[in-house]
Amino acid sequence: MAGEQLVDLENPLAGGGEMGRLMRAHDWSATPLGPVLDWPQSLKTAVRIILGSRYPMFIWWGKELTNLYNDGYLPMLGQRHPSALGKSAAVIWSEIWDTIGPQTDAVLYEGRATWNEERLLVLERNG
Repeated sequence: MAGEQLVDLENPLAGGGEMGRLMRAHDWSATPLGPVLDWPQSLKTAVRIILGSRYPMFIWWGKELTNLYNDGYLPMLGQRHPSALGKSAAVIWSEIWDTIGPQTDAVLYEGRATWNEERLLVLERNG
């Protein structure tokens, strides 16, 4: 159709609005993830999924829990964006890591799902 742009489905960072643009411009070789060409297929697929979604989504990848996220997740980050891209989740969420760190470990090392229905986590988003 006239006026529509085709998305390169071979590029895991294709599309994605603001976050797609930022991810394409990011120097991933300076992060624990390394160059995009060297990423495992599962990470490339996961990134393609979040960038194609309007629902708030993020990925914490690897032992360092390197953070990737989509446009829908921007309100959650507040002023942490855009510096949160490519940083460790433990650094980004340091003020609540005493709560969510052990939950993250339970998922990663014990295979247990975690969920909070009525837990107050005080976040500094926009000053």
